[in-house]
Amino acid sequence: MRCPICLDEGDAAARLACGHALCRACFWKYTVLHGGTSCPLCRNNICERTVLSLLRRRPPTRHSAQSVQHDYSLWRCRVLVKRLKRPIRLDLVRETARELGRIADQNLHARAVIKNNLAWAQVNPNHDHLLVHLWSFLS
Repeated sequence: MRCPICLDEGDAAARLACGHALCRACFWKYTVLHGGTSCPLCRNNICERTVLSLLRRRPPTRHSAQSVQHDYSLWRCRVLVKRLKRPIRLDLVRETARELGRIADQNLHARAVIKNNLAWAQVNPNHDHLLVHLWSFLS
């Protein structure tokens, strides 16, 4: 298999529901590091179940279970922060903020990711006051 992103040859593929396959390194970079929620080739959605399943199928290490949960949390943070950039109803903002708050309470690295992503995310100004009120770590 040749990865369409990095063009490396390899057989450790992350096959998406749309049929495209990426090498695991590119899949990890695209989803976990950048919060990708769609196939980078055809833009079909990548569901949460697919991300979690592909993260679990990585080569095992001593800390595989923690690593999968950690990487999934980081991906989820980036996805939720992207949601806050769009104009959404106030109840969805609250729900998103609460979920991000739960993740941040469980994972200090995720907390830093949330702060950094919110810094450049250009969150809807109407939501800023609510986020600062819900998350003391933003002040």
